[in-house]
Amino acid sequence: MSLNQQRLSLLVLASMVACSVGLSAPEECWPDWYDDSSELSANDQCPYGVSLPGSVTWHTDMHPIERLFNVLYGYMSFAIPLLAGVLAVISRGTREVLFVGSIGIAVTLNEYCLKNIILEPKPLGACAITCGMPSGHACTTIQYFVLLMIDYAFRLTKVSHEGQVSLRRPDRIKRVLRLMSNSNTDAITMNEFVALFFVWGLLLLPTPFSRVTNSDHTVKQVLVGSALGLACGVFTYALHYTLARTICRNSWQWPRETTWFLMKNTIVPVGSQGGAQSAPTKFLDVESPASDSGAEATSAEEKASREGLPKYADDGISTKSTVSLSQVVVGNAMIQVEE
Repeated sequence: MSLNQQRLSLLVLASMVACSVGLSAPEECWPDWYDDSSELSANDQCPYGVSLPGSVTWHTDMHPIERLFNVLYGYMSFAIPLLAGVLAVISRGTREVLFVGSIGIAVTLNEYCLKNIILEPKPLGACAITCGMPSGHACTTIQYFVLLMIDYAFRLTKVSHEGQVSLRRPDRIKRVLRLMSNSNTDAITMNEFVALFFVWGLLLLPTPFSRVTNSDHTVKQVLVGSALGLACGVFTYALHYTLARTICRNSWQWPRETTWFLMKNTIVPVGSQGGAQSAPTKFLDVESPASDSGAEATSAEEKASREGLPKYADDGISTKSTVSLSQVVVGNAMIQVEE
């Protein structure tokens, strides 16, 4: 990675951290135990433990396993978006930037607009002195989870890829891990969708629960934050869907005709066959009485009869050979289905 790319990566990461931590702490949200005039810091004044960066409380009187669970998932809403942000800076693709940028915008609006308007403090037991309504951690994790699940749902195919039937378990695990990247636009099977749902659910969904058990948010604050994240996730994919059919339906990069680019289009139209990595699986048309191919064959037959030509390419064949309905094509492979 070049020096300019490294500087850009650090700038993006610093901006996301500043937005995620929530630097503003209005006086209306200060807890009763906090004294702004005291020489002691908020951490020294907190009777419950220590306030870690990112509004995560380290409780000194909590069971170690429960405390580890709460702190681990308290930082999951930072770790995964930051990792996705680094990958977006490296790839500089429209799809990756859209997914991560939407989270950054939602977090900024939540931390510096909604919380400063609602001005609802955190519950007893929290050591952070920032506002708590709505929960930014719940908003971030639910937004990213919903966005990914909708994207996977649009990439679902009902047919298993021929090349994946004989994959060994380690290879299947590697493929699922590759599918987790925002840069991956492969079509996926139902089994892969279930695996991705389970993995991302394990990484993201416990975060709102941990915010309540760690006394960093109330149930209401977490529910409102989750609802906000759900709305933001749906809106982000709707924007992705619209861009895929307008300015991002073709490949491009900016600046054009240069080896180095600041941005390139990686948004693949849903259902297209020209994806950046692979196309959604599609059946080849087979002849049936109601199909368009049957109508075309009929019109070609009538035209041939008017011109006095043989009805079909082989003069010695009196009946048209058709593709058996028991044969379908997946990718480049033919699958024989027993009737």
